[in-house]
Amino acid sequence: MRILMLIVLLVLTACGGEEVSGIPGATEIAPEVFGSQPIGTYLILDVRTPAEYAAGHLKNALNVPHDRLADRMSDLRKYASVPVLVYCKSGKRAALAIETLGGAGFTNLNHLTGDMDGWLAAGYPVTKEVL
Repeated sequence: MRILMLIVLLVLTACGGEEVSGIPGATEIAPEVFGSQPIGTYLILDVRTPAEYAAGHLKNALNVPHDRLADRMSDLRKYASVPVLVYCKSGKRAALAIETLGGAGFTNLNHLTGDMDGWLAAGYPVTKEVL
């Protein structure tokens, strides 16, 4: 089963669509790697819309839509030195968010490879719990 999930993830990554891989300024972290790490060490930043977030997101993810990051920067600055994991649905908004965060001085930026699509394809759970 794990092999099948990995194959699906690889196919989704290869097919592209809206997905952006290798986002400049960020370290790529595969769902399989992040799913096995203690999540308390990261600020998990979901940059999708509030409706997308409400439909399901990674546990402990903070929702700040990518087009609202600049408005929320004063709240987010306290996380500038901790690892930040950014994701959206497929990669475009995450790339924009990472660019904005990098420009604001964030230095430990990480991108969830495959974003929410990849997370779901790998079979990892989502929650509807709001922070």
